[in-house]
Amino acid sequence: MKLITVEEHFESAAVTAAMRQAVGNAVLPAVSPALRQYMRDNLPSPAIMQDTQHERLYGSIWH
Repeated sequence: MKLITVEEHFESAAVTAAMRQAVGNAVLPAVSPALRQYMRDNLPSPAIMQDTQHERLYGSIWH
């Protein structure tokens, strides 16, 4: 059985929308161009982070 700890690996679309409404879009931290590129290329997208039913739990590419 696969386990995902939600405090680190889940993004709620409702919570994210409420935060954007309250404070606007998040400001990206000051990071090097290389780290920013790594984040774009290697970190999961919001759609993946919000998926609780499909690829992430039943055949995830993120092992």
